[in-house]
Amino acid sequence: MKKILFIAALTAVAAGLSSCNKGRVHADLKTDIDTVSYELGLSGSNGIEAYLLQNEIDSAYLQDFLAGVKEGAMIDEKKKKEMARFLGMSVGVQLARQIVPMTEQRMFVGDSTQHLSMKNFLSGFMAGVRKKSALKINGKVYDAEMANRDVQERIGAITDRNMERRYGADKKKAADYMAAKAKEDGINKLPGGVLYRVITAGTGAKPTASQSVMVEYEGKLINGKVFDSTFERQPGKPVELPIGAVVEGMRTALLQMPVGSEWEIFIPYEKGYGAQGMGGDVIPPFSNLIFRVKLHSISQSKPAAAGMPAGVEVMPN
Repeated sequence: MKKILFIAALTAVAAGLSSCNKGRVHADLKTDIDTVSYELGLSGSNGIEAYLLQNEIDSAYLQDFLAGVKEGAMIDEKKKKEMARFLGMSVGVQLARQIVPMTEQRMFVGDSTQHLSMKNFLSGFMAGVRKKSALKINGKVYDAEMANRDVQERIGAITDRNMERRYGADKKKAADYMAAKAKEDGINKLPGGVLYRVITAGTGAKPTASQSVMVEYEGKLINGKVFDSTFERQPGKPVELPIGAVVEGMRTALLQMPVGSEWEIFIPYEKGYGAQGMGGDVIPPFSNLIFRVKLHSISQSKPAAAGMPAGVEVMPN
């Protein structure tokens, strides 16, 4: 919220009324203090141009913006009421353009016909600022901090219901595929439901979780759609892959692969990109992943950092 208020303050300043001389202030640099003052202001202007563009304020309104900066910096008691209203309007714009739409996108899984109640959203926001919450759950009045914890669970539950409604058939298809694949001849099982078939058995060392490996690979979906392939992109040239930076199912398999191996690896969606998928249509929600991986060697370069955050899950590239 501090970040929002900071942005709101800048936006409010931009909305200030033009003061005399179009906001220009002439420098009078006679002492070191004068120079420090000027340099501090000069350095503080870094990034303002990008900020203005982000807020759809082009160069035609630059002088109005600067006039607002001057007025805001020298604000007196008479102007504080006006400034408070500007701040409120700016926070409202930020909430309406960012917080609410982002939450709707997540909860309703892209269904543009469903919306949160702006009336109730504003009612809750105002109650929180005034510290007069009207929300009671199991007889207990919930303040802003308690509501923040509870709302995440509610959003998650609603999201799960909508994901199940929209992608339930895909989820079942993914589960059925892995169950059938596990019964095929030559299929081996790894923890977490990861499966693999040996194409070429290697005899070298196995990598550790903190290392990187040199591999060639192809990744595809169960419908045969290839989403990435070093075999096609750079034939015969392995790429370096930090084991700590791949999805969990790939990590599980790589840690069991001896150097010189080539495997076909089947990763259930839970150990890939989960219910959310990745990149929209690139890897849809509830997508099992199939990789053909050829492990050439364990990289001799500086190893990837051990203990990499579990949330770091990217496709190899």
